Amino acid sequence: MEADPTRSLEIVIGLGVDVAVDGVFDVVGEPSRVHGRKLGGPPRCEGCAVRVRTKARVQVVLSDPTF
Repeated sequence: MEADPTRSLEIVIGLGVDVAVDGVFDVVGEPSRVHGRKLGGPPRCEGCAVRVRTKARVQVVLSDPTF
């Protein structure tokens, strides 16, 4: 049984262990929004193994049509 509330939420919504939940916004009458981030350092180039640089962050909206 998982005792950590953050990890419990990650399990319930189906996030992998490489994603962390930063917060949940719950506004009455609107869908709940879960904000998370990918753990680990930046990826490396497959050719030369140099770390890549982030130019922008993309917001991804995931939706569960069963709700």
